[in-house]
Amino acid sequence: MKRRTWIGAAFGLLLAVNAQGVCTQQIVEDFASYPEGAVYGARWELGGLGWSIRNGRLACEAGTRTTAVPAAAPHARRLTFEAVMRPERAVGSQWKVAGIAIVADDANFWQLSLVEGPDTSGKVHSLELHQMLAGRWLANIEGSTALTRTVEEGLFAWEADRDYRLRIELQPDGIEGTVEELGSARRYRVGYAFRDPCVRSGRPTLVTSSLSASFASYRAEISETAKPPTRPRPPTYTLPPMSSMRTRATGFFRVEKIGDRWWVIDPRGHAFYVVGTDHVNYEAHWCEKLGYAPYSRNVKEKYKSEDAWAASATERLKAWGFNTLGAGHSESVRYRGLVHTVFLSLGTAFTAYGDIAPRTTWTGFPDVFDPRFAEFCKIEARKQCAPHTNDPWLLGYFLDNELEWFGKNGTETGLVDETMKKPASHPAKRAFIALLRKRYAAVGNLNRAWKSQYASWDALASATEAPTGGAAHQDRLAFVRLIAERYFSITCEAIRQADPNHMILGCRFAGFAPPIWDIAGRHLDIVSVNYYGNVDLDRGTTTDMPQAMARYYAQARRPLLITEWSFPALDAGLPSRHGAGQRVPTQRDKARAYAIYQTALFAMPFMVGSNYFMWVDEPELGISSTFPEDSNYGLVDVNDRPWPELTAMAARLNPRAVAIHAGDTSEVSAQIGAGGITIRNAGKRAAKFVAEIYVQGRRTAHALQIKAGGRSTVPLTLKGPSLVVVELDRAGALTERRLDDNRATRVVGARADASTILVVNESNDALRDVPVALAIPGTASDAPLGVRDAAGRALRSQVDRLPTGWELAFQAPTLPARTVSVFRLGSGGSLSVEQTHRNGAPFTMDGALNLAWNGTSGNLLDSVRLDDVQIGRVTMLVHQTNGQPLWIEPSRIRASSAFVGPVRTVRIIEADGGSADSSVRTQTEQGGDYAPRTRPAHRFAVRMRLDCYPGERWLDVRLLGVTNTDERPWKLESYFVYALASIGGSATDDMPGGAGDAPRWYDAKADISFGALMDTRRFTGLFWKDTPDGEGLHADVYRVVRRTLAPGANFRPNPPDPAVQVFAARGDTATADNAPMRRLRGLQRLRLMGPPPRT
Repeated sequence: MKRRTWIGAAFGLLLAVNAQGVCTQQIVEDFASYPEGAVYGARWELGGLGWSIRNGRLACEAGTRTTAVPAAAPHARRLTFEAVMRPERAVGSQWKVAGIAIVADDANFWQLSLVEGPDTSGKVHSLELHQMLAGRWLANIEGSTALTRTVEEGLFAWEADRDYRLRIELQPDGIEGTVEELGSARRYRVGYAFRDPCVRSGRPTLVTSSLSASFASYRAEISETAKPPTRPRPPTYTLPPMSSMRTRATGFFRVEKIGDRWWVIDPRGHAFYVVGTDHVNYEAHWCEKLGYAPYSRNVKEKYKSEDAWAASATERLKAWGFNTLGAGHSESVRYRGLVHTVFLSLGTAFTAYGDIAPRTTWTGFPDVFDPRFAEFCKIEARKQCAPHTNDPWLLGYFLDNELEWFGKNGTETGLVDETMKKPASHPAKRAFIALLRKRYAAVGNLNRAWKSQYASWDALASATEAPTGGAAHQDRLAFVRLIAERYFSITCEAIRQADPNHMILGCRFAGFAPPIWDIAGRHLDIVSVNYYGNVDLDRGTTTDMPQAMARYYAQARRPLLITEWSFPALDAGLPSRHGAGQRVPTQRDKARAYAIYQTALFAMPFMVGSNYFMWVDEPELGISSTFPEDSNYGLVDVNDRPWPELTAMAARLNPRAVAIHAGDTSEVSAQIGAGGITIRNAGKRAAKFVAEIYVQGRRTAHALQIKAGGRSTVPLTLKGPSLVVVELDRAGALTERRLDDNRATRVVGARADASTILVVNESNDALRDVPVALAIPGTASDAPLGVRDAAGRALRSQVDRLPTGWELAFQAPTLPARTVSVFRLGSGGSLSVEQTHRNGAPFTMDGALNLAWNGTSGNLLDSVRLDDVQIGRVTMLVHQTNGQPLWIEPSRIRASSAFVGPVRTVRIIEADGGSADSSVRTQTEQGGDYAPRTRPAHRFAVRMRLDCYPGERWLDVRLLGVTNTDERPWKLESYFVYALASIGGSATDDMPGGAGDAPRWYDAKADISFGALMDTRRFTGLFWKDTPDGEGLHADVYRVVRRTLAPGANFRPNPPDPAVQVFAARGDTATADNAPMRRLRGLQRLRLMGPPPRT
């Protein structure tokens, strides 16, 4: 018999002595006495939101893992714990779980659960008892921690809306769980015998995750308590100083502006620069098609334990000059000589409770006006941040990653459109209406400002759309800024209450953000952004990132941290079709791109860190159907082998971070004169390096040593006009902030002669039968100009009288590598023949490429054929953003003119679009779904130019102008040159890929590529598909404009934009040795010199 003594009525908490004389503690609860709807946060310790009393039961409906445990429940090593639970419905699409657990802490627990599998796998119902050990799920059945199963019997598939009694018996030597369906004979039983390491004690806890469930009772009988686990004290910070620069030490990382530069300051007060990488993870990356993570499987076999893997990974990272673990790393790599970060995911996690933009295939956006958001952030900060308060190795916290700040439609006020879709009672919508009422007082005032006709504020609250232009746009921006203020203030306050010692590192903006940078800067210690910029490998520059970062800093006024960037290489044996980042041909190019980008980051005075993306490559078959990334991002491959070119570059460059950031560098540059080359060192360090000099293709090497502020002169001996190329320190021996001035070129020894044309070939390849074109200012004479080579031989040429001016085109027989060739103007040329086409007259041109327009479509070319093989079509898109992003093809060609000669055919096209019969694309969601069309397309006219060369497998495409022919203004976000493949007559097996400046479609069966080569200083390019094996092609080659056009206004690029070369070629142009691509790149680099003639 038992003797009971009540010691508290809150939970039916009592002490008893069992028949063996052992004092036990019982906690009993049936929830019937709780008021409806109440959540007992003081009596229950809640691990998240979603708990409430419903019909006398404790219910939980949460899209993330959340727990509830009586505040009086102790840690125990011997107990019996049971609860009656009713599973109800899924509130997520991945794994759904509800049950009971023995929880030591969030990373160590046993859990007995009813489980529903992912929607994509058939939603299979199962039962399980599994262990989380040191953050690793299934530790009881996988790897070196696998335990012996003592029993398993009676497995069955549970059903929704039925009651089940779940019971765990925990003993010092093992654990056993049972699930019994009430009212039936079905009973599942499973158990494991203990051996270290394993979880041997914890608190009896209720748990749900994405499965709505209600609990009718809770009963725990504790026979033996255990000492609660204590978090080990973090080790002393021992990282050697990166710099002798020292300031105030606080024991934790912080930031400080010293002079004109921002620095991270380490716990001992030394200047520090963050050099990190993402996803150093033992479990990376899952592959849906394989059903496992290939890297994880390989390293488990290679190292036999996670500890051995972690030791190897961190030693390699340190050898390669990294000092910080970015997002997504395993906890096992911490405290091994690298600083670490903590990723919280506050906003994305809260979308399970309330959202402005729902989380579908990406991150969503939380409803920051929901009164539960602040409480949720406090709960999560207590769980995730408070334990790290005294950790000197922690850099700080990331709030989120790539929240959908632009909503689903990609516009800067897209979150307003998401808000308008909500019902009138939605907290965000109520906040938007409140903002407008405060601004306008009466709905009539708003109607006058918006040019709208809402009958009342309630009518506006019931609407599902809102105007986008004029005053409405400013109000929309104000609401987006209010959203940002709520998001950053609530999250940052919660974190600082839980942990006042560590920095808040921002929310990792996805490259861009609405005009909220100043708000982020007011609340954050560091503003983080993922930015996959482009580089020019030839010029040694990054073409867009520095300008973007300068704009962001000018608004935020806080230091920046780039948290993702990368350059997948196309020779890695991976598709590299999906995911961000400029593609480069080879691993050598990837290492070069790394050096250019990383050096630029180190040099920026407001940049305090860089996290390269990432540790390991993605699986060849992609990650999942909704996240199909398959790219060569890694420092190591899936077999854990380092990429030698990249890691060698990192090992050489990363240790120079502080010196480059401080400006303690060499800075060499060359100036070429008629009598010699002057090489200067404008830096603070002496420079010892090799200068390579090419004179008309002949190379000499000069070992130089120049003191800081000094110079050296190399004399030149020339015979006639000569191309001089100087390349300094190609081996990368110097520490420099600038790499773009390590190369200089100049034509020396050429006389200024009005009849001379100089053609410069800077490439390493000789070029033959080269088409050359140049503008001819002035008025043409009756005798068209001709061109002769240096020997006086007449060359094939033509003069074109174009609407944009006069031009001369000729064909050069040979251009040797790294040389300047001289050509002379004379008589004997011919005028091209002008052909005007109106009212649907077809156009054709036969040559190496067969080009055709059928006379009825809005395409620039309906057909491109190579050697009688159908390749695809060429069109253009106008990208409009007026409340919804739309990509619109011209619907008809109104007129065209062709100028036909022996060297080329130039076609000027005038087209119209935006009418009812235009092809209009909306934003594509992951998985291939297109957003519903909610806005009209606005009418426009475009003028395009095509230069077609009969002997070449490419043509030049350029925009001459865009005009707004609508009655309303609209915003020209960008324009696209669009090469859509159907190689061999079908797009199904045309695969996207190619380098960042030369994306292409490739059909392996036909062995043909179709793509575009562009100047990345103006254009951005990426080819992709809606689905990996579908025909939904996106040939994105675009130039950002961001200009609002009034009715009748036009946009003409000034200076003119460079042409995009649309090409078709045999072989895969993504390979480094593809001859057609090598030729095309060589032609792209040609330069013309000398004053043009007057005729």
